[in-house]
Amino acid sequence: MARGEANVEAMTATVAPPPQRHLTELTLEFLAMLELERGLSRNTLDAYRSDLQQYGAFLGRAGIDPLEVKPVDLLEFISELATGRDGKAPAGAATLQRKIACLRSFYRHLRREQIIEHDPTSELRPPKSPERLPKVLSRDEVNRLLAQPTGTSPAALRDRALLETMYACGLRASEAVSLELSDLDLEAGVLRARGKGSKERLVPIGSKAIEALQAYLDRARPRLVGLHEEPRVFVNLRGAGLTRQGLYKIVQSHARGAGLERRMSPHTLRHTFATHLLAGGCDLRSLQEMLGHADIGTTQIYTHLSADRLCELRRDILARADRARGFRYLRNPEEHASWCSGSTSGMARTSDSDQARARRAGHRAFVVVLDACGVGALADAADYGDEGTNTLGHLAQRLGGLRVPALASLGLGSIIGLEGVAPADDPALHGRLHAIGAGKDSTAGHWGLMGVAMPARMPTYPGGFPDQVVDLVRAASGRGVLCNRPSNGLEAVEKFGSEHVRSGDLIVYTSQDSVLQIAAHIDVVATAELYQICARVRATLPPEHAVGRVIARPFTGPDGAFVRTDGRRDFALPPPTRSYLEVLQAAGVEVHSVGKVGQLFAGVGIDVQHPGATNAAALDETTELIAALPSGFVFTNLIETDQVYGHRHDFEGFAGALERIDRYVERWLSVLGSGDLLVLTADHGCDLASPRTDHTREYVPLLAAFPGDRGRRHDGPLADVGASVVRWLAGDDEAADADAGELPGRPFI
Repeated sequence: MARGEANVEAMTATVAPPPQRHLTELTLEFLAMLELERGLSRNTLDAYRSDLQQYGAFLGRAGIDPLEVKPVDLLEFISELATGRDGKAPAGAATLQRKIACLRSFYRHLRREQIIEHDPTSELRPPKSPERLPKVLSRDEVNRLLAQPTGTSPAALRDRALLETMYACGLRASEAVSLELSDLDLEAGVLRARGKGSKERLVPIGSKAIEALQAYLDRARPRLVGLHEEPRVFVNLRGAGLTRQGLYKIVQSHARGAGLERRMSPHTLRHTFATHLLAGGCDLRSLQEMLGHADIGTTQIYTHLSADRLCELRRDILARADRARGFRYLRNPEEHASWCSGSTSGMARTSDSDQARARRAGHRAFVVVLDACGVGALADAADYGDEGTNTLGHLAQRLGGLRVPALASLGLGSIIGLEGVAPADDPALHGRLHAIGAGKDSTAGHWGLMGVAMPARMPTYPGGFPDQVVDLVRAASGRGVLCNRPSNGLEAVEKFGSEHVRSGDLIVYTSQDSVLQIAAHIDVVATAELYQICARVRATLPPEHAVGRVIARPFTGPDGAFVRTDGRRDFALPPPTRSYLEVLQAAGVEVHSVGKVGQLFAGVGIDVQHPGATNAAALDETTELIAALPSGFVFTNLIETDQVYGHRHDFEGFAGALERIDRYVERWLSVLGSGDLLVLTADHGCDLASPRTDHTREYVPLLAAFPGDRGRRHDGPLADVGASVVRWLAGDDEAADADAGELPGRPFI
């Protein structure tokens, strides 16, 4: 090396900022992004700043540049936190989770800004903490707390208004102290709350809270504020806006007076608001909106707080409905106890006259599709190369039996011989259904269940897409195209993911089905942009290349460890003919879809779409609807037996997914009422024993539980399911009956 070069290097080393200072600059840029682009609250930003300062202190002690951090360095930092240092107590699981989340967000930001090439946190996983249910007050405890502020002093009137408002509206502490006068509309009975990320929502105010607020605003606040110009509603004794610390002291003071100090924090009132609303009959979606939760999964924790109370609520709803139509569902206390304890025998059988009255009342129907769970090759399977296929039969044979007691009790083993699943002694209605049109994919199967026949086989591309289609993708995206061949989705991403990240070109592939799939890394093409590209491709495909579905396939992760996100979205052709979904809508029945069902119908005939991107989410959303929906139809798809396990020929994973579904079925059966119809079926097969990895042309199972099912066998077309749902929910509607008569299928009800 030349002397001059050595001197330059020496000077560079001398003036390079130390890791601590370097990290400070990066932190400021990161926090600015969070505030300006994501709108995070000041409290969240302060927490992130504190976490990164602690991380910077660790890097400074170790002499590590934040841009040269290795995964082992991060593990050492987390280990130091977990074990404690310099007399500090070890951090708990929740604290470690927050700090890891902060670091992952920080380094993802640096990678997006191309400051670093690889994300050192990509494999960093937070520890699991034991699930803790929120602390909740009983109604008696709430009354004791709200009764604590007594008298007419300004402080008492303020405290009463504060406690009443937090309980009535479910406000966070930060939302309560930031509430401004302009956010209140007491005449309309609503307030505007500013939640996390500066998101605003309108929340109704209860009458008691309105009275308390009015008294405070008229008689106390003017005396506290004096001549100050203070926009915030709740102020301290000096007239300035109340702080979170001041709020905490007020709540704790009155909690002690009510004998609740060990259980109380300001957030306890929010948890109590949510639990009492849910127990009073509020549905989770409405509760989610009132709480300002971005993800309903956060709201769902309240469903676990009082299983007995929710069970009692559900029974009361059923009893009220049954009284309205002149009969009771459960006949005696023993049956009530059985139903609430989770027994699968909770569905009481009723007389034919009771059954007819239930149908006239137009109650509820749930159709759940266990994706790809075929039960034997159709007569024309050879035309599709699927002769001899039997998805569930070969699965059970390979594993030496299946463990699905709830499905077995309904009669799964009575449909066909299945190793490990004996015929049921007292099955529900059971049988096999066959396709009503061409095709063997999800679109053909789900359309068929609702009476729409696939008119002809949609175009497939075993040799890849022609130039015309590829050019359409390029025009719709402004990007190049990689792959362009039939491929397993994971294989396509593994083979072309690195090149995609480098070039920005899209990974375009197909399968044996009529699909055009576009995969992109979320750091290269944002998921929303990928959806827009797929929508444009869907809209511009000419009739001769009108595939059944254009599918967006976002993925994430570092090179060599790419994984799909839950952001899959199907852009399907609308059904070519009227379906039973539209018949139900015309009869005034609300139609809900869970999972990809709504996308398969292009939204036609669907009132409310619930995402359900994974089995866990779809099962929970269906359970929520069973618990809370007063009437209507729910059409659910459980995708993972197909997408995750079927195409990969993962026998153990497929069986495990069935076992998890089975446990939910047991829970559902324990709470279904006399006005409920539950249908479990499938859309096609995906035989894991087949040498190919695509769908198979098979019969699908039919299991239908409803009062009066009488254990009959019923074999027929897929459309019998839609016909039966219409008969169950709108059997007395002459127009619906006439509409249904024009569609294929006959009801088994």
